[in-house]
Amino acid sequence: MKQLFHKLAGRRYHRLFLLAGYLLAAWALYQLAFTAMFVHECVVLPGVVTDVRQKPYEDSLQALVHGSGSCAGDVSYQPVVRFTLPSGLVINRLMSDAGDKDYTIGQPIEIITPELDPSGARINEWKYIWGTETLELGVGVLLVLLGYALRGTLRRRKATRGKENTPTRRQNSPNGQKKSSAPRRRKSSADTPSPKRRSRKKKEE
Repeated sequence: MKQLFHKLAGRRYHRLFLLAGYLLAAWALYQLAFTAMFVHECVVLPGVVTDVRQKPYEDSLQALVHGSGSCAGDVSYQPVVRFTLPSGLVINRLMSDAGDKDYTIGQPIEIITPELDPSGARINEWKYIWGTETLELGVGVLLVLLGYALRGTLRRRKATRGKENTPTRRQNSPNGQKKSSAPRRRKSSADTPSPKRRSRKKKEE
């Protein structure tokens, strides 16, 4: 797993992860806002289970969304619920929400539904209302975090390569002797005799 992580970082896949994560998170937030509007416009009504139908999960993702650890092909249960709208209209509806929990005939159950459109009725449970959007948001956030982690690994790798490629300054001279760091002393005029003094000495001789 660690080798795969470094391989992905080396090929700059972090941009793909960041793009996919941001798009999926944005889509999930839009769906959450739409679901919040749906819940705000709905009414919660009591219902009774009149029948139970069995249906296999189409894939493992569908089972995970509905809060089940089952795999594709495992049996799920869909209740047929009878409930009464505030207008007095009695509805018998097969719920589209399928779960691994079995129901019994005559079992009371809460339904959340638009008052003018009972075809959008759902079972009033968190996983059936918010499950799909929450899962998409979580996957999007994980992709974004993975993208930033890959980008950080790539930057650290470039920094270490840059340090290795920078040449070190040589402190030794070409003959192998170290150069003294002390500054050279310049000869002052007091150390060298002036030309006038030399000419006086010659005349005396």
